[in-house]
Amino acid sequence: MGKTRFLDNVGVNAFGNTMPEAIITASGGAGDITFTRANGTTFILPLAASASSADALITASVVDNVITFTKGDLTTFSVAVATGSSGELEGVFTRVGSSSLFQSTSSLIISGSTLSTSPLVGVNPTSSQGANKYALVVSESVWNYNHNVGVPTTSPWKQDLDGTFFDRFDHNTDVSEILRYMVGVLSGSAIGPDFADAAPNTNTWDNVTTNYTGQSTTSKLNLFEGVLGLNFENGRLSINYTSSTYIDFSKTASIREAQNYYISKGFLSNSDRGTYGNDTGTNPFNGNYGNIPLTILQSNNFSNLTFTSTANKTGNSTIFSNSNYFGMGELLSGNAYPYSVKIISSQSYSDNASNPTPNEINNNYFTASSVEYTISDFGSSNGLFLGKITPPNNQIPAAYQDGRFINVVSPIIGRFYTNKSTNSNSISSSGYYRMFGTKSGIKSGSMSNFEFKNNSNSNTLFYTPNPYQSGFTSVGALEDITNSQPNAIISNVKLTRTAFSATSRSLSGAPYLQNLNYQYNFSSEVANNFDPVYGADFQGSNITLAHSKTNNWDSVGNPTFTPTICLVTNEGVQTTGVLGGVLSQDKSTQRSKDSIPHITDISYLSSSYDFSLNVVYNSNTNRTLSFTSTGKNFRGTSVTSSTINEELYNASLYGQDPSSGSMQIYTNAQGYDSSTLTGFNEYFTGENFRIKITDALLNSTYAAGDKFITNSFQTNDEGDNVIGANDLQVIPGISQGKLVKPGDPTNGYWLPAFNSLGYSYYARAFDMNNVGNTFGQQSTLKIDLGDSGIVHWGDLSGTNTISAIVIMQSLTAASLGGGNSARFIDVKNTTFQPSPGSLVANTTGLNPFGVEIDVRSNNGSGNGVENGIGSNTRFIIPLLSPRNQIIDKNNSQIILLVRYKGNPTPLTRINAFTN
Repeated sequence: MGKTRFLDNVGVNAFGNTMPEAIITASGGAGDITFTRANGTTFILPLAASASSADALITASVVDNVITFTKGDLTTFSVAVATGSSGELEGVFTRVGSSSLFQSTSSLIISGSTLSTSPLVGVNPTSSQGANKYALVVSESVWNYNHNVGVPTTSPWKQDLDGTFFDRFDHNTDVSEILRYMVGVLSGSAIGPDFADAAPNTNTWDNVTTNYTGQSTTSKLNLFEGVLGLNFENGRLSINYTSSTYIDFSKTASIREAQNYYISKGFLSNSDRGTYGNDTGTNPFNGNYGNIPLTILQSNNFSNLTFTSTANKTGNSTIFSNSNYFGMGELLSGNAYPYSVKIISSQSYSDNASNPTPNEINNNYFTASSVEYTISDFGSSNGLFLGKITPPNNQIPAAYQDGRFINVVSPIIGRFYTNKSTNSNSISSSGYYRMFGTKSGIKSGSMSNFEFKNNSNSNTLFYTPNPYQSGFTSVGALEDITNSQPNAIISNVKLTRTAFSATSRSLSGAPYLQNLNYQYNFSSEVANNFDPVYGADFQGSNITLAHSKTNNWDSVGNPTFTPTICLVTNEGVQTTGVLGGVLSQDKSTQRSKDSIPHITDISYLSSSYDFSLNVVYNSNTNRTLSFTSTGKNFRGTSVTSSTINEELYNASLYGQDPSSGSMQIYTNAQGYDSSTLTGFNEYFTGENFRIKITDALLNSTYAAGDKFITNSFQTNDEGDNVIGANDLQVIPGISQGKLVKPGDPTNGYWLPAFNSLGYSYYARAFDMNNVGNTFGQQSTLKIDLGDSGIVHWGDLSGTNTISAIVIMQSLTAASLGGGNSARFIDVKNTTFQPSPGSLVANTTGLNPFGVEIDVRSNNGSGNGVENGIGSNTRFIIPLLSPRNQIIDKNNSQIILLVRYKGNPTPLTRINAFTN
């Protein structure tokens, strides 16, 4: 037993071989065993020769660094010893090189016995040890049930701490005891943001937003343009187009293949090929063809179908690293706790119109995929974001994290159809494509499974490739099958006047038209409208035949013109009846409404024109009217044919001399005049108040003078000479006419220049009393001719001049007494210049009468031109009793005599006033 105790005392040092007496090697096995210590000394352990007791060691054997002992009761036990060099085992420790340090990568559980007393007893010591004072160095954290506070290096415990709670502490007091006391002390005052603890983001994951790409669409109308040319999509193939020379039948194979494919998939039916089954009445693959869906995926998006997923938070947490993030739990020992996002999606394809919403069961092709992304550090990766939440007190370590994922890419990109094909140019790619069953999941922290939320599914879209590219069918693209166009041909153009009526009257002896009516019928035909297409509506080609007219008669009448077009749309013939429509080539059959025309059919049209005169027309130009036929082929190329001109005034129709030229148009009756005798204004709209230039005029009243018109039935429309050789001509107008020299090539009509002496006259009577018996003596008479170039009556020097004199009732020969001559006042002579005075009868340019007259100047006080009125065109004549110039209720009428020398600019008004 003593040997056993000796072995226990010098046994292997379990804490390494830094102790000098530690055993590092042993040798022997049968008999004595030699042990070597760490300090190099040796000793021998003899074994018992026989077992004297059950515990006696009787044998020992050494294998490597393990000693196996046998006891007297034949039981064994083993002891491992250090090897004595670097790497040699010393229990669970190995030597670090040749130093006295040992290391271990093993975990140790050390059980100790409670010491009854501290190694340092009786005093509260201080430590004077320097930096090299540590007996145990651990590279990682140590968990221990407790440890004492230790020995201070300055003042010992209990010194200068009398009366405080800390006087209870010494070097054996547990650290946890002191910390717990301090926490209790500080917790009472640690309130507010400076002492606030770390807190989590309480926002939670609410839903996901899905953003799909590759879903841009176009319309069927935009994609399909038909096979009759870019501008002729609305056109349709006419009956018997198969015999047309304007169709290239070498280009129809792709049409047939495409039709057969779409029919087999339910996107076309046999009826879409027309009544005759050969596409008559159709334009194959126009924008409204068959039951191909109206909305079609754009070809450049075929391979771009995908989506991104974005997580959205709910809540209003005020604690976050980013306001859009939601909570992601606690940190992992102060570091980021990784999380993962998983995206799942499926795609289905159907090539049949009967299955517009393919799914994982009903489809021609189905695929499903998932993708997983992980972020392990703060920041962002693959759309995953992770943030550390910083506490309000920077002395407190961070404890929580938050995050979000944004625009995370789906696992499926592009579209796939039968056998996972991706050839988007082939007609076999036509069909419905759908992304569905999309989900987004998050797994973080200790979660063993993903938490999923549903994404929205994609729109189910129909796709078919561009039919005008070479890969569309096995024989290529769809093409324009027309190769040229025919020329439209107009024939049987006829114009017939079916009615005519007219009424004529006259002014100044020149006839004018008071009313007029013409009726015409115009007809024509056109061929080659429908070979090989009808209803294309390009450049007006739907109007196969049109009748039009010039506008020359519209400004002077009220014409009606009907009908004007023959219309054939892609729905068929629209114009039918006697007046217009479509006939068979032999004209034996008229096509009914909405019927399909044949390529040899003819368009016809019969138009009527009815003209009624309703406005004044003052030009000498004879208006003309013509009719035009315009025919078009299917491409809108037109051809025209026009009639010869029809003249508004045809002398033979009016019973007039053909050399008479044009005729004035004036819709008022013979006795019409917009002025009145007491209206003070003359605008030449009639001749009711005109006085003939005869000696009767010298009586100075309307009643006593000779008139041109004695009643409303006097027509004078035969052009007879009812005005004298020296008379001016009235050209009528509705609101204002003209006073012109007969024979004026610009302003006159019908009448020749009667005199060669160059002087012409016009007289007009005015009654200045329009108030009756209250009309007293007037102070002035004002004459306005609207012309600032008026000259003296006695001035015959000019070439084209206008003069005017006025006679009053008080200035007639009778009023002046005896045989004195009638007296006229020269409206212009206001400067005391010599007046002509007495003028013998028939003095050229001065006295057109058969008796003597007296012309006096207008030179009394207050005479002259009234400034500021028009362009100085108003002349003032003082009414002076001593000169017998009186206008009152008994002497109210005057006659103004106007003289033209040569051919001056015509007067358009005369105004007379008193005050």
